[in-house]
Amino acid sequence: MNRAAIIVAGGSGTRMGTQTPKQFLCIRGMPILVRTLSVFLECLPQSPLVLVLPREQKDTWQQLASAHFEADQLGRIHLCEGGTSRTASVNAGLQRLQGLVAEAHRCLVAIHDGVRPLVTPQMIRQSFEVAASEGAAVCTVPLKASIRKRTAGGKTQAVKRDDFLEVQTPQTFRLSAILQAYQQRAQEHFTDDASLFEAAGGEIAVCEGSYENIKITTPEDLAIAAIILEKRMHDSAARLPQPKMVIIDVDGTLTDGGMYVSSSGEQIRKFHTRDTLALHRLVSRYHLPFGLVSAGTHAALLEVLSRQLGISHVYAGTLPKVTIIQQWLDELNLGWQQIAYLGDDLNDLPVFSRVGCAACPADAATQVRQAARVVLSRKGGAGCIREFLEEVLGYDLLRT
Repeated sequence: MNRAAIIVAGGSGTRMGTQTPKQFLCIRGMPILVRTLSVFLECLPQSPLVLVLPREQKDTWQQLASAHFEADQLGRIHLCEGGTSRTASVNAGLQRLQGLVAEAHRCLVAIHDGVRPLVTPQMIRQSFEVAASEGAAVCTVPLKASIRKRTAGGKTQAVKRDDFLEVQTPQTFRLSAILQAYQQRAQEHFTDDASLFEAAGGEIAVCEGSYENIKITTPEDLAIAAIILEKRMHDSAARLPQPKMVIIDVDGTLTDGGMYVSSSGEQIRKFHTRDTLALHRLVSRYHLPFGLVSAGTHAALLEVLSRQLGISHVYAGTLPKVTIIQQWLDELNLGWQQIAYLGDDLNDLPVFSRVGCAACPADAATQVRQAARVVLSRKGGAGCIREFLEEVLGYDLLRT
């Protein structure tokens, strides 16, 4: 069956205590909604995504979209105006999706909250697999807290916790079936799509959610999400082999990728002081072989930088990066799996496929982010190298 997704993002910033809608707030330097969409774009590389937003948030979305997504990704994200309730917004998204697919009965659709950015590709894939066999799948987790039920007269009554599950998204259905359910019950109030589907006569199967898949609605949720993201990055880093050499691309990582040209035609690059300090301390304290490799032509600039920082291997030119790095490895008697590499663009992909650790900045090209083992929270030229060295590779650059 074909697959698609509807991302519903109609929240405000009221409970956050801010005028910025919560889906546009940042966690570790990236907007919540961008994080959510990025997971679905990665998991559904050929599928349409319908993004449901209030009309007044369209301009904000357009600004974020151009800054964070490639043209091919934006071509798969179809904007849809939301309604006055979640039910109305999902219904609008379903109608929009129906116009994008040829056969609704041959399509599965995952409906997901835009402010659940910590969903994983594994959860999304599992929800599609269960929905394909059972007709509808809802991600759930067991309750951890004790609960009580309100009764008449303002009293409460204890209930057995084991009889209940906490419901999350994604919630995945056959598109034709959920369309029919919404046609029957769209005027009623439901807090989630599974409840509406069940009220219309459908049956629900459950699949495993995650306690990390939180819905971000309060400032406390933002703080928790940031901790989870940091833990995920550290867990990934803990599984990495300790590198024997670190190599970094220049444009788009050490710099922001911009090119500044003086009136005399001189090209100028901008470096972040956090990054250059981190490089200097890495080389001077750990005595680790370090390389800068660039497909550009600013060799003289890199020579100056390498002398100032004590960098042992530098190349700027038109030869393939793989060729240059192989020469360095032969010289040092090292293998590709002993290398940690940071790059941001398509010409870094041949290196990514060989090294033990491949990382990229937050604003790297789409294909590079998909191929990287670690995607950093900082952009190129904005401290991503220091993040790579300290938080991913674990070097203590602050000790005296």
